[in-house]
This record gives sequence, structure tokens and C-alpha cells, in this order.
Amino acid sequence: MIVPVPIFQAKLHKRGFNQAAVIGEHLSKLLGIPMGDCLIRNRETKEQYGLDKLERRLNVNDAFSLNMLYNVKNMKILLIDDIYTTGSTVHECSKILLSSGAKQIYVLTAAAGTNT
Repeated sequence: MIVPVPIFQAKLHKRGFNQAAVIGEHLSKLLGIPMGDCLIRNRETKEQYGLDKLERRLNVNDAFSLNMLYNVKNMKILLIDDIYTTGSTVHECSKILLSSGAKQIYVLTAAAGTNT
């Protein structure tokens, strides 16, 4: 299953789209793999830009949870994010998915940022 990293609802309403979800939708159609909003962003977080590795990790700590409408047990997940810098966001999302029973997590990002 393809799973985009979610953005907070207020940011989604302001921006009008989730860039990870847009990428995920295209991949889902292209590859014939279902996409699911398996993750929920529980709270707004600071922008990761300009934060060091520890600040990034703390910023996203407990920011995500599993959407209880989905059962990820024994599933292989392709986690989609827009930018990978320190890996804090995908690490936190992967932790939630694995603790909920996902079998394997693969990560795909559109870009790699520089480590701050």
C-alpha cells in the first residue's frame, strides 16, 4: 500500500493539497497499488527547515498516529514524503506503521535536503 506522510488539517486547508499525497496518487495509478491515508497528523508541528537533527526529531515526536480505519498488519508499505533531510519524519511514521503490524516499510521522497 502507498501511504503519504500527512500534513496537519489547517495546513491542508490553507495550501489546498498535500504534496506527498499528490505524488502517491500518481504512483498509485501508474503502478496499480492502492493508496491509503493510514496515518493521521495529530498536531501542528514547526517547519522542519532550519532545525537541527535533534530539534527535528523532537518536533515530530508523537505527531502521528494510525488511522484506525486501516489495518496495516503484514502489509508492505511505500511511505511517500516530499523531502528527506535527516529522516526524522519518515522515521516517526515508520515507527507507527511497524508498531501497528506493518511487515516492511519502503520510503520514497521527491527530493533530498541538506543536513542542517
